[in-house]
Parts: sequence; structure tokens; C-alpha cells
Amino acid sequence: MDHGVAFLHGSDASFLAAIDALDAPKLEGWPFRIEGRGVPCQPDTYTARDRRVALTEGISSFAKHLADGLDIRTGVTVARIDGERVFLDDGASLAAPHVVLTLPVDPMAELLPVLPELDTARTILGWLGTVPCLALLAAYDLHAAEPRFDVLYPDDGPLQVIVHDSSKRERPRHRVLVLQAGVRASRDWLATEPQAWQALMLAEAGRLLGSWAASPSWVAAHRWRYARFPSGAGLGAPLVIRLAGGRSVSLAGEAFDAHGGVQGAFLSGERLARRLLAPTH
Repeated sequence: MDHGVAFLHGSDASFLAAIDALDAPKLEGWPFRIEGRGVPCQPDTYTARDRRVALTEGISSFAKHLADGLDIRTGVTVARIDGERVFLDDGASLAAPHVVLTLPVDPMAELLPVLPELDTARTILGWLGTVPCLALLAAYDLHAAEPRFDVLYPDDGPLQVIVHDSSKRERPRHRVLVLQAGVRASRDWLATEPQAWQALMLAEAGRLLGSWAASPSWVAAHRWRYARFPSGAGLGAPLVIRLAGGRSVSLAGEAFDAHGGVQGAFLSGERLARRLLAPTH
């Protein structure tokens, strides 16, 4: 289940080429059935120039495709970055003369090394900020009522979007809805126990879709503390801070692109790569 980004969309040729290079089943144009007058988190999602693509094996297949051939270490927590070394929480460290941070800006600021050269970058990060999102994955028997939408943007209430996740799967074993709370509700409920906001979100689903939606077979709750960067509020380019001895610390990601979203994060990383790989004079 995709409990964050539900589909990819964009208009940049490089981004779309990367999607096309992914050897995995795709649903062009999904979501096909869009209901509600609520505003998507990316307001330009459904403009005529944007192409939409759902990945039936899940959005993570795109990241795995981009990571192919790279030395990726999962399940590792970075405790701090100091000088030319990255220290892990198990006491080990890695030599890293060039560090690239692509985290959400809040944890990025926490990991930024304490160096005079990075004072301006730290100030910039202080101006920025992410918004949270509470997500609830709800599964129902396939005999349950089938929603007539792929994505619903409620006109009002605490939910920003309801995604009919199973409508993009080839052989779903359950009817699956992904409920995502809006910014205000997510902030209000973020510190509360999941059982509390889970009940509120299911009640709202029942109000919008019918009583069946309030009684799933099973649910899973997820807190996105740093879900996304507000659309249109980002910087225009990634930052590269050159340090003594030829070292560098670079900042990239969704917040370092004017438009944000997955496409913005991709383009930010691509621009940063070109800068880092360019010959210096």
C-alpha cells in the first residue's frame, strides 16, 4: 500500500524519462476517477501539462530503480556529522569528505554540522519547515462496496484525501482505502494516541462514503511528522557549501526546488549532482 505519495506526476522531460526507464507495471493517467472539490497538496497535480503515472507495485519501486547499482545501507541511523566523518548510532563512523543531506528540513537542521561556514545555511533552514500528515490504511473485504473514485478530495472536514489504493493494483486481495488528514487536523492530533485519531478518521470516512467505510477488517496507522514541504514555498536550487580542504556539505530535496513534490525533489538532486560533478577551476 502507498500510504504517502499515491502516484507520480510532472512535466519535466528528465523526470518523466526516469519514470519511463522503470521496468515495472505502470498505469498511465491514474487516477482516472477524481471526485471532490478539495485542494490537493500539490495544486498543479491535474493541469493539462502534467502527466500522471501510478505504479502498481508501489511508489517505492521508483526509488529502488533509481538506487540500482548504488551502495545503499538501510536500517542505519546517523547520530551526527563532524568534520569529515559521519558517526552512526552504533559507534561506527564513515569517512565522508562530501556530505549530501536530502532529509526534510527539520531533521536536516539537526544533523547539520556546527561549523561557521554553515551558519547561513542553518539560518535558511530555520525559515523553512515541513507539515505533518496522519495516514490511516484501511482494508475491507472485496465484497464490500466499491468506491466509484480512485481519489477523493473532500470539500470539508478533517480529511484532505481518500485514495482508493486497491483500484491501481493488478490483483488486490482487499479493498484498500488510504485516508490522509489535512494539515490542521494532523497538527492537532499529532501528539495524541493513534487510537484516538484513527476513530475520528474512520468516522469521517463513514460520513463521506457510507457506514461500511467506518468498519474495516483491519487498519494500520502512520504518522508522517515531516510529510511534505508546502507547495510553492521552496528555494529555487540546492545549496553547496564549500569547506576547507576541498570538503563540502550540500543540501537538496523537495524544499530546494521552486515547485516541490516528488518531481521537485528529483530535479533538485539532479541539479546538485551536476554541480558536484562539474570540474572546478
